[in-house]
Amino acid sequence: MQKRTIKGSSQTGRIARRQIRSVVNAVHVVPSPTGWKVKKTGQEAVTEVFETRRQAVDYARALSQNKRVNLVIHSRNGRIEMKDKFGRDPNIPRG
Repeated sequence: MQKRTIKGSSQTGRIARRQIRSVVNAVHVVPSPTGWKVKKTGQEAVTEVFETRRQAVDYARALSQNKRVNLVIHSRNGRIEMKDKFGRDPNIPRG
């Protein structure tokens, strides 16, 4: 299996690996011209489109709990506003 490297920077110039993992393995709620989209990271196709943000967040929260991945909610300008952890905590060693 090929190891995937992700490069990025924050205001301090570095992103912790656990922060990258929390966004890479996630369900995202993002704004769109027609409402709010719910999509999984790495997929081009949108899972669902909703008229209100609340509907999109409720659907995405249930999906992320079911798939045991993180939930990332973006604001209207596209920046990450909130993250919820539903997947495996990266600080806990795998056994």
